[in-house]
Amino acid sequence: MLNLNFITGNTDIPVGTYRESNCTPVGSDTFTSFNCNSQSSVLNYVDLKQNYSMKDSENINYTKIETLINFKYSLKKPINVKLIKNINGDVIGDIEDLELYSFGKDEFEVLRELNEELTSLFEDLVDIDNKNLGEYPKKWKRILKNYLNVL
Repeated sequence: MLNLNFITGNTDIPVGTYRESNCTPVGSDTFTSFNCNSQSSVLNYVDLKQNYSMKDSENINYTKIETLINFKYSLKKPINVKLIKNINGDVIGDIEDLELYSFGKDEFEVLRELNEELTSLFEDLVDIDNKNLGEYPKKWKRILKNYLNVL
């Protein structure tokens, strides 16, 4: 069982993990902690990265998210996304500043998931007082406020 603590930021696991794992919240706050019965998302992410050779620069592409799927929000500026294709053909998408990632069979699937995660993370964080957030969630909230407009 894996315990993720998002309040204190005591984790090296990307934020998207708790959404994709079989995790249940512990405590009254969404970002208090999560008990996870499965580490599948973490292991899959690690396995995918291990199948990638850093020497093969053809497998790295950069793109931008310029429009959000959720029409309650708009972007003030495009968000940079790093796309890595591993030797199995799977794609990993990474928004490094927000420590958000997604993986899938193609770029479209990865970008769609990252797009949804952006607004979901923003909605999770926007109404929580900063004094109740750890170092990383505060950073993510600040970055997201610089990118997203509420319509």
